[in-house]
Amino acid sequence: MATKYQVVPDRYHISVNLLYGPENDIDTTQSGQDRCCTTDGQGRKTGTIFLLGPSAPIWKERPLLSSLGLPEDGQDYHAASLLIAAGVALHYD
Repeated sequence: MATKYQVVPDRYHISVNLLYGPENDIDTTQSGQDRCCTTDGQGRKTGTIFLLGPSAPIWKERPLLSSLGLPEDGQDYHAASLLIAAGVALHYD
């Protein structure tokens, strides 16, 4: 991580909140959102990822395909969404 993203995990944390349904700006169009960062009294920073969880009923309402052609109700899609959000969170300072 230090070489690729210029961060070290010491003093950085990522919190993931899985949502059961659409909330605020999060829906099947934008299934995740990063929010940076809170800092505690010891200087540790926590970025939070809000992600529309794979078990959310909205994924089953109609067939959806991502821009990569992945079915949005599949585990591959949700894994990719989480990895993308985590990658973005690692760029926070």
